[in-house]
Amino acid sequence: MISEILAVASKELQVLLRDKGALGVLFLLPLIFSVVLGMPSQLATRASEGEKDALVVTAYLVNDDSGPYGAQLASMLSEIAMLDLVAVDGQTEADELVADGKAPAAIVIPAGFSRSIDAGQSARVTVLTDPAQGAPAGIVTGIVNQVVAEIATLGELRYGVHAVVSENTPPGALSAEQAAEAQAVEAQVFG
Repeated sequence: MISEILAVASKELQVLLRDKGALGVLFLLPLIFSVVLGMPSQLATRASEGEKDALVVTAYLVNDDSGPYGAQLASMLSEIAMLDLVAVDGQTEADELVADGKAPAAIVIPAGFSRSIDAGQSARVTVLTDPAQGAPAGIVTGIVNQVVAEIATLGELRYGVHAVVSENTPPGALSAEQAAEAQAVEAQVFG
């Protein structure tokens, strides 16, 4: 049985060695894929390390929310090395700038964003994109989705903790020490 397997393998190897095109594809295609698929991660790494030749995408930011989650979202986005955020006054101005091709995307944090998260409701952030600049706009959209998901998770946790404590704890049931400890744990967990 082993001799049959070796015979088949030998025949296949001889066929492969005669077909120079298949041999080239066998060795060159993985190299081409690794270079093409590795470029975005290399650029992201360079951007996080602050290198000058790294990929940086300019985007406009509109923060119509006056609450803590809107400010936290804007702060987190401004800390991302791949994004060069430019603050603008309103969604209309941001939409016009993106339509003129001045940037591939604009991020709009709507009024009531923090209130929605505090109420345990879904909160949406709008990303206006220029279809002519698909790849950079996609990068901005992906980054915004990731950061909003992190903030929404934090808001859901906070909402859940408050809901459980308010439902299961009658007024005055916590001592001053227990209340202080709960606040300390909340501050440690939620920042």
